[in-house]
Amino acid sequence: MDRSPSADIEAIRQLVARYAFAIDSRDIVSLEKMFIPPADVSENAFVTPWVPSEGQAATARADSDPHQVAERSTASEQWRTALASFGPSFHFLGQHIIDIKGDEATGIAYAVCTHAVEPGPRWITVQLVYEDVYAFWDNKWLFKKRDMHGLRAYESPPSIESSAVLPFGPAHDAPDCWATWRDFWTKEKRDDTHEKYSQIY
Repeated sequence: MDRSPSADIEAIRQLVARYAFAIDSRDIVSLEKMFIPPADVSENAFVTPWVPSEGQAATARADSDPHQVAERSTASEQWRTALASFGPSFHFLGQHIIDIKGDEATGIAYAVCTHAVEPGPRWITVQLVYEDVYAFWDNKWLFKKRDMHGLRAYESPPSIESSAVLPFGPAHDAPDCWATWRDFWTKEKRDDTHEKYSQIY
């Protein structure tokens, strides 16, 4: 890719935006590919990226051979378990500060995230700040570390379909409109949970 400063900044912004969409659409495959082995995410995060399984090189560095990538089966299950703990979610990104030094960069990304959670289900909105470290690896920018810090959380009132109050409101079909969302619940045999959360749309 073009390594101009503007291109690097845009690539990192796209990485953060794609992370948010992958969470909301439950795209496990894309999430795994966004992190450099071994990834480091704070314990406060809703989701944790894959980590090397037992017996693998936990000391792998971001500048290691990009083709010597550890098996990601453990990480896949970590993502699935974490993302099954809440229903539909909506991540809205705010300001994003990026500082680049060679093949590494740091970032502060603000976000407001709404999740459907139990009991209820209820809509809980959380104000978040992500503290990131990125690295240029295998000809693309990826997460090297991602810490999540929360400011406050509050409960939102029950939602209604936009078409009920707006004559030309959009179809009320997200997140079911995304194939990765549908596959996540059916392949993991969590249809009962999917149905439960679907009742709040």
